[in-house]
Amino acid sequence: MESEMQTPEVQETAPSVEPSAEPAAAPADKAGSLVDSLRQTLADSLSFLGPTWDKVQAFFAEQRKTISGVVLISLAVLVLVLVSGVLGIINAIPFLPAVLEILGLWFAARYLVMAESRRAVVQEFSEFIGKITGQS
Repeated sequence: MESEMQTPEVQETAPSVEPSAEPAAAPADKAGSLVDSLRQTLADSLSFLGPTWDKVQAFFAEQRKTISGVVLISLAVLVLVLVSGVLGIINAIPFLPAVLEILGLWFAARYLVMAESRRAVVQEFSEFIGKITGQS
């Protein structure tokens, strides 16, 4: 019976890989060609913006002061919001606002009550600002 039931033999074949005519490119070559192709694609994509880009540049050249003012005002508002947030966080820490208030009162009593000490503080502050701005 065993001889009558024979299992068919399955032959396993490996997929044939034919050697390519071109050797594999080095990774650096692929990266360089990728960058070149991206640059070319970007240049092709933006070529329609030529006249429009010139108009945009002319607009910004004409409105430079206005744009600078808007940007500076926007940055000032952003700084005020950030400072407000930081002060809110400091205010939420227990005892820290009271300590900072006591420190401010001590500074005012020590350096700002007498005229001589006020002059010294103003002079030191002016020297410090001069060092920052490069005037001295």
